[in-house]
Amino acid sequence: MTKKTAGDKVKLPHSLQFCIDSARIFQKELLNLFSNRSYASLQLVEALAHAPKPTTVVELSQEIPFQRSYSTINKVLNAFGAESLITKTVNAGGTTKIAQSIDPVVFFKITKPFSDMFVTMLPQEVNRKFRLYALDATSNPRIHAHTLDDRSYVHQANQIGLPVTVGVEASVLTYLRIGEANWQLPVSLERIPTDTTACEIARAQLQLLDELTSADSQLNVIVADTAYGRLKSYSEKQVVIARGRVDRQGRRPAKNDQIAHRGKGRPPKYKPGIIRFIEDLPPGIEGGSDEEYEFEDAIKQRRVDVLLNRWNGVHIEGHSELVDVVKVEIFAQDDCQEVLFSPLLLILSGKRRGEITALDLTLRKRSAPSSASFA
Repeated sequence: MTKKTAGDKVKLPHSLQFCIDSARIFQKELLNLFSNRSYASLQLVEALAHAPKPTTVVELSQEIPFQRSYSTINKVLNAFGAESLITKTVNAGGTTKIAQSIDPVVFFKITKPFSDMFVTMLPQEVNRKFRLYALDATSNPRIHAHTLDDRSYVHQANQIGLPVTVGVEASVLTYLRIGEANWQLPVSLERIPTDTTACEIARAQLQLLDELTSADSQLNVIVADTAYGRLKSYSEKQVVIARGRVDRQGRRPAKNDQIAHRGKGRPPKYKPGIIRFIEDLPPGIEGGSDEEYEFEDAIKQRRVDVLLNRWNGVHIEGHSELVDVVKVEIFAQDDCQEVLFSPLLLILSGKRRGEITALDLTLRKRSAPSSASFA
């Protein structure tokens, strides 16, 4: 039996050694992106990754990767993006104070290298034919920050009582990978000023995403909430799936037949009749869907029936181009009359929206549907 000494190297499995080497390369690349306090900034990132859920700065400074005092955290945050700060005078409660705000153009130039590095490290999709991103407006309550620039009333979730407070709001674009670790890979985080809307900020984020993935031909699917109901895809390789109000209405496009149209004026744009997506109409009749799917699923250990209806190529308010609309309904399997959730309406925009099937919208692995019908 050979005795191992302290100087002997332990041979690691190839897969584990590959992960360690990749982590070291990522650590080195991330270190080179920080212009000020690079090692302290890297330790702060590693402490955030190591901590399960820190609630205070002191708890974060006690994490093993962070080998500095807790006061260093504030110095690191102040050093990051310091060249983008603009000093100006703010009148708060009759008192004039000197405050600082961030120049968004300069700050974008500072953060873009980080986005470039994150996007190049996105894993290749195996089970899906597209990459999935989430876009949402997130609020940050800052009710006592009187010198904070451009505060407004924002919605605060998970709050007892009136869910409205004073703070700031940001549009967050992250990459989602279903079935693996609960990590959101950030792509873009932009402040939403009070003189703009979430959709206006999101359009710039979709443009950034298209630039970051220009070398990749894979389809990018962006899922968004109701606030982005009017958002359109920036390029042909993007499909936006936004949640819509269930009371939305649509209309079928009319056939542009110049020969058949002999009346005065331009040919009609819409067919007669309005589509009310909330109504339960079978496929094939006026106002009915083009496709219908039904399959079984389980929610909290309860068997349910999921019904999907899809309208292809319709006009809706807020979109100049044709979109697809999908309505999702969930019923209890033991009582088909019981509706477990309110109907969910999804709006698909983009030239390649036809590549996303109604079953793809469930974003889960499943077998063939129990039944399907087409108009």
